[in-house]
Amino acid sequence: MREKFELPSVASADKAEEALRNWERENSEKLKECKIRGFFGAVNVASGKLSKRTAIRLIPASTELTKFSDGAKSPLVGLLNDVVRQTFENKTEFKEFISQSKDRLKDLTDPNSVPQLAGIGSNLTSILSGFYSDTEVVASILPIEDMPIQYPSATLSIKHRDIAVDVENVGHGLQRAMLFSIVRFLTGRDLEEEKGEEFTSPQSDIIIIIEEPEIYQHPLKQSTFYGAFKAITESFNRHTGIRVQIIFTTHSEKFVHMADIAHVRRISKRKCEDGHFSTDCNSLSLTDFSAGMAGLLQSPNPKSEIAFAAGLHIFTREVSEGFFADTVLIVEGVSDAEMIRAYFEIRRPDLDLSGLSVISVGGKSKLDKPFFAFDKMGIPAFVLWDNDFSEKGNDRAQTIKRNRRLMRMIGEEEDDFPSGVFERGAAFRGHIESYLQSEVGLVKYTEIMNRHCTGFDITSKEACKSPVVARAIINEIAAGDAELSMLDEIAISIGKLLHA
Repeated sequence: MREKFELPSVASADKAEEALRNWERENSEKLKECKIRGFFGAVNVASGKLSKRTAIRLIPASTELTKFSDGAKSPLVGLLNDVVRQTFENKTEFKEFISQSKDRLKDLTDPNSVPQLAGIGSNLTSILSGFYSDTEVVASILPIEDMPIQYPSATLSIKHRDIAVDVENVGHGLQRAMLFSIVRFLTGRDLEEEKGEEFTSPQSDIIIIIEEPEIYQHPLKQSTFYGAFKAITESFNRHTGIRVQIIFTTHSEKFVHMADIAHVRRISKRKCEDGHFSTDCNSLSLTDFSAGMAGLLQSPNPKSEIAFAAGLHIFTREVSEGFFADTVLIVEGVSDAEMIRAYFEIRRPDLDLSGLSVISVGGKSKLDKPFFAFDKMGIPAFVLWDNDFSEKGNDRAQTIKRNRRLMRMIGEEEDDFPSGVFERGAAFRGHIESYLQSEVGLVKYTEIMNRHCTGFDITSKEACKSPVVARAIINEIAAGDAELSMLDEIAISIGKLLHA
C-alpha cells in the first residue's frame, strides 16, 4: 500500500497515522465514503477493561421455560450473579484483601524462594548433557500472578401459597415479573438507612437488554415497570457502586412517553429505489426539540432542556401511540378524532389506512409539539384543526397567532384564518360542526343533532364534546348523499403520506 499511494516510510504507528491523514487531506478528491460491515472496534483496545467492569444480560422476548431456571443459562440467575459479583468486587475492603492475597501468593510461589526449584534449568542441562553434550535445557518457573476468585452464586425458586415450585413450572408472566422484581430490588431499597461505604462515582456497570418487556404483562404493570426502568437508570447505587443501563425494544405505548423522547430511538425499514431495504434510526434530542419549537414560535431564546421537558408531561399515552404508526393524524379533541375515524370507515373503506394513528391532543395549542416530534422521528404527520373564525376580542388575536403558526409549521403561506386542505394539514372554516352544517344544510343538521341529543339525553353543547354522539352524527351524515368533499380530500392526502 505504501508504494501504491506513495506514502513515506515510518517507524511508529503514530507516524503512520499522521502520514495517512496528510495523504487524505491532500487527496480528498480520491476519497470515497464506504460502509464497513462487521467492524466492532480495534482489536485489544479497551476490550479487557470493558468486559471486566461491565456485564451484559439479554432477556429475549421468548425462550424455553427451562432456560429460566437452568443456572447455566437463566438470564435471571445470571443477572442476580452479576449483582452479587459486582457488589463484592466494588467493596474497598474486598479489593484490598484480593490485592494482598495475590501479593502473598506470588511470594509463596516464587521459585527463588524454594531451594528445590532454584536453578532447575542448569540442573536439567547437567543431566541432559550425559545424553546430548551439545544441548541445553532452558527452563523457568513463573510465579502465580493472579488468584482465581469464586463468588457466591444465586438460585431461584418460587413459593406460592406455601407451595414451593421451580421457575420452569410458573407462567411466562410471573417469570418476567421476577426479572422486573430484580430491577426493582436494585433501585427500591432505602439507601439512606444503609451503613457502610459510599461511592461518589460508578465502579461497574450492568447493561440489561430486554426484548419487548410488555409481553405477558397487565397494562397497569407495564406502566409500573416503565417507571422502575427510569428510576434505576437515573443514577447509580452509591452503596454498591453499580450503575445500570437498560435498553429495550417495545411495541407498547406504555413504555414510551413524549417527555422521554430524548431516550427514544425509532428503528424502521424502508425500500430504496434499487429495490433493497434500508434500516433507519431516528431520534430527537431535547435541545433540537426546544430549538425547533422556538423557531416555530419565532422566539430568539429556546427553553433549557429541563424547562422544555417539563412542558411535555401534558401529553397522554394516546400521543405515544403515534411512535408506532406509519402516519399520524393529529386533531384537537376526542370528538374530532371519532368523527374522522367514522368517516373513513363509511366513505373511504377503499383506502388502506391500517398504518394510520388518529390522535387527539386536547386543544389547538397542543398540536405543534407532536407534529414536530413525529416528523423528526421519521413519521409523516397530518394536522387537522378549526380556524375558529368566529372568535372575538383577545381570543381572536390569539386564534390568529395560532393559525399562522400552524400554517408555518406545515410549510404553507401564513393566513389569519386559513381554510381548506393542504399537503400536511387541513383547517375547517369555523369548526368541523359548522363545516357539516354547510354541507347538509342548517335545517337538516339541526334535525340530526336534536334527534341524537334526545336519544342520548344530553344538550347540543354537550353533544359537540361527546365522541359517541359525534360518531352517531357523522355516521348518519356520511350514510346519506352529502358530498363532504373536504373530508374526502383529507383522506386522499393522508393516503398519499401513508404510501409515499
